[in-house]
Amino acid sequence: MLIPAFHDAEGTYCRRANDEEFKTEISRIWRRYFSIPLRQVDIPCPHGNYLDCNHDGNVRMREIISEVRYNWANAAPKSRKDIQEGIKTRIAGPDAARFLFQGRQNGDILYCQEAFQCEVDGEIASELRSYFNLTPTDRDYIFGVGAIAQWTGNVFYRKRLMDPRQLEYSAASSAQKGAIVDEIYNAIKRNGGRFLYSWDSRPFQGVMEEPQKDHITTKLGNALREKKGNN
Repeated sequence: MLIPAFHDAEGTYCRRANDEEFKTEISRIWRRYFSIPLRQVDIPCPHGNYLDCNHDGNVRMREIISEVRYNWANAAPKSRKDIQEGIKTRIAGPDAARFLFQGRQNGDILYCQEAFQCEVDGEIASELRSYFNLTPTDRDYIFGVGAIAQWTGNVFYRKRLMDPRQLEYSAASSAQKGAIVDEIYNAIKRNGGRFLYSWDSRPFQGVMEEPQKDHITTKLGNALREKKGNN
């Protein structure tokens, strides 16, 4: 760090700052950029690594995201963005909670800098991503579109359990359709399979299990109504 010493027609001449001057300048910069006192409703979050997982704002954020994680996992890309916007709105709430980066400590007060919107989106995505912490096996059935349909488990169950019963399903009564779906559900479970959501079109990046049978059977029924080859 350099300190201006004198100026003439040829330019400005500087000297190297001493330790005390260096500390003073750094302190001035920190006070300029980290000027927001952290409140309990705020979320301190340096790019996904929470400074205090038990901070009130962080706890509330996790609760909100936990409530919508299955809706998010089951949504199309555009709808996922809408859900994330809804998460931000709920987190802000009437107290105007903010996403902040830790700065300087002054007594009992922690001063922070407000995160940019792209950084806020990254924090929410990081928390959502944390639920997709399972590794799929060839026995699992993964809900999704596109490349997900080619997952080994999906191809196997489609060929062995679903395609052979599509015509029967399309002609069945509501009660009979429910019975067919239950048979397929139980067959996959007996084979050691799980019903999963993928983070994206690459299941090996991590998946999350769907625990509610009614959601699973609804999606299996939808799959039975689709043309062969789709998931």
